Amino acid sequence: MKTIRTLQILINLLFYVLLGIVIITITYYLILFIYPEILPDILQMSRMAFSFFDWKFFIGPVLTSLNFILFVYGVYLLKKIIPSFKRADFYGSLVVKNLRKSGQLFIFIGLSTILIKVIFFFVVQNSIGFIGKGMQSFWYISTSLISSIDITMISLIVVGLFLLLFSDSFKNAQLLKQENDLTI
Repeated sequence: MKTIRTLQILINLLFYVLLGIVIITITYYLILFIYPEILPDILQMSRMAFSFFDWKFFIGPVLTSLNFILFVYGVYLLKKIIPSFKRADFYGSLVVKNLRKSGQLFIFIGLSTILIKVIFFFVVQNSIGFIGKGMQSFWYISTSLISSIDITMISLIVVGLFLLLFSDSFKNAQLLKQENDLTI
């Protein structure tokens, strides 16, 4: 029971911190585009970045922001199953469904973030041209592509796979429990 309580505290803390970040960021950008004059000069500097770059450079940040919002939703789904765990209702359909959705979201976020980094590398590469020729260019491209595979995203994919595994395990246990209840 202590483990479930600790998990609940940590998931709630994570969820509310992430939600606060989303709200602050949305508020900042709304103010930046609607009433920029009320912001201090130091906070208006990010507005200049929007005027200098090509639209292709905004795809990465926009998709990363969408992935962040999906991550917050995945944590919210995990937050919703804690009361079921506290009641020892591990086999409920809510638990199975939310674990599956969270797992799928985390896998999607991990894979899409890696894909965004690879695509962003090629967009930047096409904008500045290839550096060097021959082997030097090959090493530059290979190391850049390898660096786009982030250990954090690999970890998120692994967590997503574990959540899918737990979801399937709880679903199988739910079926066995139903069969056991029918035979009595």
